Order: sequence, then C-alpha cells, then structure tokens
Amino acid sequence: MKERNAVTEIHTEQCFRRAGSLDVSELPDGYMVTDAKTGRVHYLNPVAAIIFELCDGKQSVAKITRLLERDFSLEESPGALVTSCLSTLLAEELIAPCPT
Repeated sequence: MKERNAVTEIHTEQCFRRAGSLDVSELPDGYMVTDAKTGRVHYLNPVAAIIFELCDGKQSVAKITRLLERDFSLEESPGALVTSCLSTLLAEELIAPCPT
C-alpha cells in the first residue's frame, strides 16, 4: 500500500489546486470525490467541499480563511479548521501545492 503524503506545515500565503484525475460529484451533504488513478472514494462534508472548491490555484490559505469568516459571519477565525482540512486534503492527494 502506498504511504500517503505527510504534511508538515501549511503557510498562509500558500495556494493549492485540485489534483488531476478526480471525478467530483455533488451530494446533498457535500462532495463525493473519486480518484480515477487509484479508485479511492472520498466523502467531503459541506465545509471541506467549500474549501476544496476554493483550491483553484489562485486563493491563498489566508484568503480562503477570510472568505469563510466573511461569508459565514464567523466571530472567530476558522484558520485552524482551514489548515487542518487542507492538510487532510493534501495527505489524501486531492489537492497539490501550486508552484511558488
């Protein structure tokens, strides 16, 4: 079995993009993402689906955090949640860092 990527640190100015060969299906409670290369199926809850959607190669981690905070009128920054979600998406090879 292939070992998943270990994520050590995610920087606030870092951008991510979706990894290739993914089939994304919208569900009532999030996304189902199938990796055509490995056949693995991933279920993303609504928050993870939004963060995944924002991984377009243009939005930094800081910008994703600000967008969630603003759009959902959060009183506290969701920075830790965003970083944790990105770490998981990266480890599962659903996203990849953009070149700097």
